[in-house]
Amino acid sequence: MSSSRKSGGIISGIFKFLGVFLAVIITALIGGYCFLRFSLGIDIFDIKNKLDLLNQSVDESKVITEVYSNEDAEQGFNILFGTDAVYKDNGTGYVFNKEEFISGQIGLNVQLTDKQFASMVNLFLNNIYAGNDSEDYANYIALKQIQFSNFNVEGTKTNVDVRFVAKIDFEKVKNNMLANESGIVDFIANLIPNNIYITSNFTIGIDSTNPTEYTVQSNYVILNQLTQQQSKETLDLLSKIAGSGILPESLNNTFATVLFGNEENKGFLDVLTGFSTFTFESDGTDIYLTIKGE
Repeated sequence: MSSSRKSGGIISGIFKFLGVFLAVIITALIGGYCFLRFSLGIDIFDIKNKLDLLNQSVDESKVITEVYSNEDAEQGFNILFGTDAVYKDNGTGYVFNKEEFISGQIGLNVQLTDKQFASMVNLFLNNIYAGNDSEDYANYIALKQIQFSNFNVEGTKTNVDVRFVAKIDFEKVKNNMLANESGIVDFIANLIPNNIYITSNFTIGIDSTNPTEYTVQSNYVILNQLTQQQSKETLDLLSKIAGSGILPESLNNTFATVLFGNEENKGFLDVLTGFSTFTFESDGTDIYLTIKGE
């Protein structure tokens, strides 16, 4: 429950999953399309159909249902630290002040909205990971939304649905592939979508009798604007090709860990606040992530 924080690689082991996922998709699509028809009995045309679905244009306004701003992060850090020193306006935007962040102390039982939490995580990533060669996967991935909904209390247990949306940018990867000037590589690269939006939806359950732990119920994962069934079939295919479990349940559990941590890994909540015990509360209109200190 310590309130000390490290701003560097404290979550790299967790967030590296997203970079691995990027590599798995590229490897799976290239390898599957060219070679795996005979070794695994996977229908090449099924792979092609899945790629065509993912290449359909995406209306981001329909995927991102709740847009946050840098001002949401500023409000969030002001709530946590009672000061505006965490972010400094340099004339064009906010600059993350690592020294202020590491030394800052927060009050107990503070409340954050989903937009404040999402924006804080996003600005943290932009400032801590951007330009760091050892964490270059962060340059391909953007956090687009965290949304809380369906607040429900049953006895001692509080349940909230969490909607997490990340955008993976494949354009740089495709440009590197196209630079090889190989006909087959060019052909495959043109089949890979420029962007993939991953919408993860899971329910967090917190029992007030044991507030240091939480449960995760996987609801669904959606890729771009596919249906839940189409997304599941696509993930099933990628998992079969890659020999790795990138199924909805494992993705949702990983995203929950990325946000809230667990006994083995620190999440963004602990990185940003120094505390890992939390719950959700509602005033009837808004749902708040409430950080519980000792």
